[in-house]
Amino acid sequence: MTGPAHRRALSLPPQAKRAVGRVASEASRVGGLSLFTWPTRAEHKRPPPLTPPPHSLREWGEGNGEASAGFSLIEMLAALAIVALATALIMPLALRPSDGLRLDAAAADLVAALRLTRAAAIAHNADAALTIDVERRRFESPAVPARFLPADLSVKLTIAEPERARSHGGFRFFHDGSSTGGDMVLALHDRETKICVDWLSGLARRAANC
Repeated sequence: MTGPAHRRALSLPPQAKRAVGRVASEASRVGGLSLFTWPTRAEHKRPPPLTPPPHSLREWGEGNGEASAGFSLIEMLAALAIVALATALIMPLALRPSDGLRLDAAAADLVAALRLTRAAAIAHNADAALTIDVERRRFESPAVPARFLPADLSVKLTIAEPERARSHGGFRFFHDGSSTGGDMVLALHDRETKICVDWLSGLARRAANC
């Protein structure tokens, strides 16, 4: 409809206009919203924007005087020097053979020297003697060049009297393989072993009793 009649139909009575005005003013006071504008659903569910932390990790450490993790070059060199010194002190002790191994090696050398000397006497059809200097810890024979035993090894000989001379003593082998016989005890600290030389066969061996 157009004209005055239409305008009369859309017009409100004064009492209704006052009611609408009161509702609009009350809504504006309470919610800050006009009567005809309401927030959308998306606006209600939209999350608050994320704000970055005030400082990064590096800025936090620098701003609070915190030292950065790690070692300086001087600290690394000092640590390497300590490790090298400890290694230099410990390695000789760790690499040194035990007393048992050293005693076994000395006994094996003497048994081998006795057998070589006996073999030389048989091969040359002549007497051959292995001489042992208990003070200098040195032994030799015509078939064995001079060799030394460990300085802290002690040697005790039980041999025929003709083969004894001051600190020297020995075992003599004959062309038939026999010998003057006897034994010797090797001691190294709290360990010891015995070597026996049979007078009839001339064979040398390690044994607890001869």
